Amino acid sequence: MNKIVVIIVALFFVQASAQNNKKDFEPKTKTDHILFAISAIEHDSDLVAALAYINEAISEDSNNYFSYAVRGNIYLLQKEYYLALEDFFRILSANPDDFSSLLARAKCWYYLKNYEAALKDLDEIIGLEPFDGDVYLWRSKVKKVLGDNIGAEADLKIYQKIND
Repeated sequence: MNKIVVIIVALFFVQASAQNNKKDFEPKTKTDHILFAISAIEHDSDLVAALAYINEAISEDSNNYFSYAVRGNIYLLQKEYYLALEDFFRILSANPDDFSSLLARAKCWYYLKNYEAALKDLDEIIGLEPFDGDVYLWRSKVKKVLGDNIGAEADLKIYQKIND
């Protein structure tokens, strides 16, 4: 939840300042690069620019896991699943319970058709955060592909109940 608040605040800042001053303001710091990357994703849907900005932020601070999370999600949107996995593995090696990275990694595994690995990550997330409906939706998709129609239907019902 804290990450969502940080992202919302960052997006608000970017929209309020960088968007108005885009012609006069070029990113100079790691934070500027991160904010410009998020802005490029959210407002411009320019994943190439977002990737360039976030790579610059990573080059300035290679220990900032938030930057790797942003880049991993850019790779996920670009369907560069193996590159995304590298970033999510990096984050999870430092913080094994990172909900967002586990979910993103599960999505990568799903798209790479490694359904057992996706299911393992989704089960782990549910053990950590059993009240997030999206996790049940993704687990329902995985179970359906694996032929567990009863489990898929049960997860879909939980998803619907949480999101009602």
